[in-house]
Amino acid sequence: MRRTRSIAYPVLALTLALTAGAAGAQTTPARIATVHIDIKPQSLGSALTQFGAQTGIRVFVYSDIAAGLNTGGVSGQLSADDALSQLLANTGLTYSYINPKAVEIHRMTESIRGTSLDTQMAASPATAAAPSDARAPTDEADLQASHDDRIQTVSEVIVTAQKRKQNILDVPISITAINSEDIERRKLVGADDYLRGLPGVNQTNEAEGQTITIRGLETSPAAQNFSSGNTVATYFGETATTNSAGLAGDTNVDLKLVDIERVEVLRGPQGTAFGSSSLGGAVRTIPVAPKLDRVEGKVNASYSDTSGLNGQNYDAQGVINIPLVADMLAVRAVAYKFRDAGYYRNVAGSDPALQATFARYGAQSSAVDFRQVGGTDTWGGRLAMLLQPTDDFKLTVSYLTQESGSTGFGLANRPGYVQALPLVAPQQAIDGTRQPASQTKIQIANATGELDLHWADLLATYSYVDSKTARSIPYVAFNFNYPISELGTSPHKEHQVEVRMTSKLDGPFDYIAGLYYEKVFDDFTRSDYWYGAPAADVFSPGTTFLGGFYDRRTEEQKAAFGELSWKPVQRLTLTGGARVYDYKRSYLRINEGFLYGTTAITAGPSASGTSFRANVSYKTTDNTMVYAGWAQGFRLGNTQAGLPSSLCDKNNDGVVDGTGTTTAETREIHSDKVDSYEAGVKFMGLEKRVSGSVSIFHVKWADLPIGVRVPLPPTSCGLSYIANGGLAASDGVEFQTTARVTQHLRADVSASWIDARLIQDAPGLLPPAYKGDQLPGSPKANASLALQYDFEFGGHAPFLRAESVYVGNYYGRLVQVPDLRAGDYVRLDLFAGLLITNNVSFELYARNVTNRDSFTFRDVADYGPYFGYRLRPRTVGIQLGYSFDQKR
Repeated sequence: MRRTRSIAYPVLALTLALTAGAAGAQTTPARIATVHIDIKPQSLGSALTQFGAQTGIRVFVYSDIAAGLNTGGVSGQLSADDALSQLLANTGLTYSYINPKAVEIHRMTESIRGTSLDTQMAASPATAAAPSDARAPTDEADLQASHDDRIQTVSEVIVTAQKRKQNILDVPISITAINSEDIERRKLVGADDYLRGLPGVNQTNEAEGQTITIRGLETSPAAQNFSSGNTVATYFGETATTNSAGLAGDTNVDLKLVDIERVEVLRGPQGTAFGSSSLGGAVRTIPVAPKLDRVEGKVNASYSDTSGLNGQNYDAQGVINIPLVADMLAVRAVAYKFRDAGYYRNVAGSDPALQATFARYGAQSSAVDFRQVGGTDTWGGRLAMLLQPTDDFKLTVSYLTQESGSTGFGLANRPGYVQALPLVAPQQAIDGTRQPASQTKIQIANATGELDLHWADLLATYSYVDSKTARSIPYVAFNFNYPISELGTSPHKEHQVEVRMTSKLDGPFDYIAGLYYEKVFDDFTRSDYWYGAPAADVFSPGTTFLGGFYDRRTEEQKAAFGELSWKPVQRLTLTGGARVYDYKRSYLRINEGFLYGTTAITAGPSASGTSFRANVSYKTTDNTMVYAGWAQGFRLGNTQAGLPSSLCDKNNDGVVDGTGTTTAETREIHSDKVDSYEAGVKFMGLEKRVSGSVSIFHVKWADLPIGVRVPLPPTSCGLSYIANGGLAASDGVEFQTTARVTQHLRADVSASWIDARLIQDAPGLLPPAYKGDQLPGSPKANASLALQYDFEFGGHAPFLRAESVYVGNYYGRLVQVPDLRAGDYVRLDLFAGLLITNNVSFELYARNVTNRDSFTFRDVADYGPYFGYRLRPRTVGIQLGYSFDQKR
């Protein structure tokens, strides 16, 4: 059915008119306003959840009155009243409005606590059978009293973890979903705000960027992209951002959570659905889509102070959504700016030992003091356009850009939040500053078309990613006390195409089938300079350029994937899936200068493989599911410089001296794979006041890339390279639950215990690692507890929230020594806020209330006992927000 279209008028006039009226707009009564609704026949509980998501109206279903009921669905341009009437037809249930944005579902024999919004007008068709004593709430206090005597239920959560919309309780894998309300109330902005403390998950920030580790599957958290590659896939919408930080970074560029619908954290290998680099799992960030039926927007601004150096932080965010053609074309724009003050103090200019060393080389002027080191500035924006000419087809085109830069490196090499780091060489300044610095830039362009075939959804998406990381740092940061610094820049470009079909069949079978293609280009240029007196250069006297290299890598991958689900009997679902992939890579390495020699190395590995998945799930009730599954994950092979023939193959026979390994083999890292076995329970009970999940897993990791060292001279050269020689395992249990303790109080509790370890020795490392050693980057235990209290007070809807996160001990490398140990801290955050008016919000917050000082990451054993990255000190702030929403 096509919509009836009004005559379009000039875009500029429409934009000005809608924007001018938005500030004072009032919400159109839900029973009058219309919106496009598309809900397929299904269980009534799931249908009501989709109704809430599509209309913006909260639906409260008390007890289990909807259990076992089905609905014939609804589709078309309808008012909320009409849609609810159709959904509830022949169910014996009706509804009433609690307030303009919320409805209560109850049996027709129950007394109605409210009516629809036109004060005391006649009831809608769905309420016609209600008793005659129904009345509308007369004031705010009456509205509150109308539902205070019933305990609210836990909200149902819709996710797209399996590339189709599903209730999270129906997805047979371990997932955490963070919705938009939590993102805004908890001021979640960066990955470190929400990933640390999630069951089985850890996140660290270091010189190379951020690293995400899930279920302990990691070996090189400080050099992911350059060496073995990532073990966690990341997505923004339909775009894979896994390697977007480039070869000089780790994991991905950390995109800020502004105007985000939800974040989904998927644990366990996701090789079938999300492909390479999802050994540990995947993190998916879903932005809010343009809306065709309303003008809406919001502006938030916050200010905070970080204790210690009186660091001042601020941010500003703005969102606007405007329909340009009624029910057909809309745009949504997002802009933001963040300033996070540095909380380290640089004492390079007053540190006697560093001053004496640099004076010896004529470089003492490059060692100066600074305050508030490690501050970052981030700005970005998104623009998305949605075109929906018919009910069955829509096209979304979007563009994202973000740039982030730091002044000074946020790390310590002296006690406390103190460092002694000199400047870098003048040739290596980033954005005009000689302080050690880092910078990331990213642009993403995406076009996604979706066609509803009624029996299936067809989606085609194309993404182009253009990103870059630059980093400058002095050797002193790594305990080499010479006036030498390095600069690395790594542009990254990527083309991605995916086409997939997701069935919507009425019978026992459902499927997903798709094709994927990507083309990736990575460059890495590194230079090392001496910036003391040239004559004092102890490596190459009289020169300043000590050497560098150019690293060029390309990758082309093709894949086909599919999953088939079968319900042989009611409540039982069997699922099988596979992904077939083929890739080829090229590698060029050109070295020059004293430190690297003069060599050129090329390589071109290619390979193919298959990843499988099998799962069985059983719904013991409508709100409880047990499941068990086996899944594989993989990581594409990689290339490396390998061992130089001039040093390690002196007889020039193509074999590394003292070994049976060819020099060509030292330049290639083969694909590695995990096999994961998982079982779990998902539940909702106590009249839908409690929901949660428990999962246990065992993962076996084969062909693990680890460092291998060849024999020392005179037998061989004593150098090392990465080879597929390791074997590891990870066993654990994860638990998470949300409970409505009372009408106003919600509790969120989670915990995990993971034993991720080597299961065979790794003698090639220096120092070596042994069977039983903990894999790096992930604590054995973590936990979180949050209490949130929502209540009504004079119509202002205040809330209070306290949350505490525990992160256990972990190491920065496979080598288990005290100077690499981090974690073992508890962080307490507090939040409070209220609606001053329907449009204006106010919030106070405090992070790390106890001012805990702990290492969050340490990655090299011989940098000394003070080297590492520390938890941000206590930060206290205030935020003001303004929003408007006018349905059309």
